[in-house]
Amino acid sequence: MNHSYINDYSINTSCDRFYKLGWHQLFNEQKRNVENNKCNLVIIGDSIAKGFSRYHDIWNSFKDFNALNLGIGGDKTQHVLWRCQQIDFPSSLKYVFLFSGTNNVDQNLPSDIADSLLRIGLSIITLHKNIKVFISALLPRDFNKNSVRRHKIIECNRYLEKNCSLSNENIIFIPQRSDEWLEDNGTLRCNLYYSDFLHLSKPGYKKLSESVLSAINDVNIYHINTTKNINILPGT
Repeated sequence: MNHSYINDYSINTSCDRFYKLGWHQLFNEQKRNVENNKCNLVIIGDSIAKGFSRYHDIWNSFKDFNALNLGIGGDKTQHVLWRCQQIDFPSSLKYVFLFSGTNNVDQNLPSDIADSLLRIGLSIITLHKNIKVFISALLPRDFNKNSVRRHKIIECNRYLEKNCSLSNENIIFIPQRSDEWLEDNGTLRCNLYYSDFLHLSKPGYKKLSESVLSAINDVNIYHINTTKNINILPGT
């Protein structure tokens, strides 16, 4: 394969991280794991996704779904897209939660990051039409509310929220309310983050895991109500 370092910065082209020692080994292990398990839930993305598994009791909240974690630290959206294109997801899989995009913030435009996340969702449901793909809003980062990254993340999330439902009904946006992650003055809630103001602490992951379970519950309630409406005939 003819690799180019330029591809790593092209958000519109899926690519691997061939230059990262151990990356392909980790990917292949994850690929074998997901293809040989009857999982109902996959969490995929960068280090934010990977961090769910750091705390046993947090990860255990997904035990009813036989969940698998496909997070790889440092991945950008184009790397996650490449991985999704290589994996044959099992027929048992119902839900994919995508946590990605923050590693693109320094190099790419907010709209391009959002489009890349939507591209990942579409690549999954094109081949697996019964899967629901949940795309999380990018979490706020950087302690200072006036940072360039913070503003780009806000813009990216606005674009995502607007376009998720337009792209496909099986691609669902998960908003992350700013008042749950920020203090009244706009600074990060320090108890939810590590000192790098990017990666999450255990309380941060507890909050994030609750958003995952809530999203699944909302979709199931919607499905039940929709089915009931379909089955109720006029005049009955």
